Amino acid sequence: MQPDTFQITRRQALAAGVITGASALGLPRRWFRSAYESPAPVENAAWPMGQHDPAGTGHTEDSVTIQTRNQPAWSAKIDDPVLGIVAGGEQLFFTTNRSVGAIARSDGTINWHVSQFNPIPWRNESLSFAIEPTYLGDQLLVAESDSIVALNPENGTTLWEFETDETITSMLALGNTVYCEATLENEQVTVALDASSGFERFRVPTERAIHPQVSSGDLLVGTAVDDPRTVRALDSKSGNTRWTQTLDVPQQSAALVGTGGPCIVEGTVIFGGQTVQAVSLEGGATRWTQQLDVTNDGRFAVVSNGEMVHVFALEADLIAGLTLSDGDDLWTMSKLGLADWNPALTADVLYVGVDDGMYSVAPKSGLAALPKISAFTAMWSPIAVDGVLYAVRDDGVVKLKGQ
Repeated sequence: MQPDTFQITRRQALAAGVITGASALGLPRRWFRSAYESPAPVENAAWPMGQHDPAGTGHTEDSVTIQTRNQPAWSAKIDDPVLGIVAGGEQLFFTTNRSVGAIARSDGTINWHVSQFNPIPWRNESLSFAIEPTYLGDQLLVAESDSIVALNPENGTTLWEFETDETITSMLALGNTVYCEATLENEQVTVALDASSGFERFRVPTERAIHPQVSSGDLLVGTAVDDPRTVRALDSKSGNTRWTQTLDVPQQSAALVGTGGPCIVEGTVIFGGQTVQAVSLEGGATRWTQQLDVTNDGRFAVVSNGEMVHVFALEADLIAGLTLSDGDDLWTMSKLGLADWNPALTADVLYVGVDDGMYSVAPKSGLAALPKISAFTAMWSPIAVDGVLYAVRDDGVVKLKGQ
């Protein structure tokens, strides 16, 4: 475990000096921003963010088959409950409610684990997290209370920090740009940041601002900051509004980081709720709706493999399997003891964390694809990387053995 010590390199000190000097001289910040880059597809060898990718599909083409009645291949013990995990390179990255760290995928060694950001001498207060981090190759992004912070994924040292006035409630990274809902100068806005420097690319005012939730192509989609029934699509490069749509029912969890959300697949945006609503990505027109036998209170998440849509209602303890084409209700599962709203949908199995282990569900039928993993403890936030399944337990993170 890496100690919490300040480590300021000459390169970081030089960068800080250049930026400070530029501000003092009134030089344009755009000189220090990298050019906008479109996001690359997420490979099977990575699971870089919650629900796998910017579209929120929760799906990988990887085929993963695990042994169901054995001890894990390894277990990384972590004192505080882990909120979630992501994967990039040869590491897993995790957050607890007060720390962030990295684990070697090969053997479960904790490579680093920090509870303070370094090197930021004035930033010695305790950390506070609500969701898993996001991996961007040479950066690990975390939403920490009222800040977006970029860390070096190799050692956890701080690269830059963007502070806001109040708690950040949403964050999404695309290519080399980070989008978040934030309060700046007493206004609730959507802000786009250059991921390499933390400098602003643009901000969207309250009347057009959204909670950035999912993205596909050049569109950024989310619910309006001032109305949970309204969804908007913004141009991800400029922030201009492309379309606005009113949902049949409000998105109760839209403003809460890490509580699942919609997904985009095959040109369709699907929103969960008592009424599941599918709208066109290009224009926002409603394609279909489907009523579920649940109340609209609580949190919902949607994942899809491009053929089926799976809606998770956490408080109702229910999963529904719908067809993507028309929303036909094919199957439901209930009274499972759902542990969280972040499943892993692989090529042939839907892995679902529950209070006493994990279910392996056949996506088309809702039937058991494999015997239940009985862990005698809750398991959640499964991710599939390079044919291997990792998950969170009460005592840390585990790698499950393959067959």
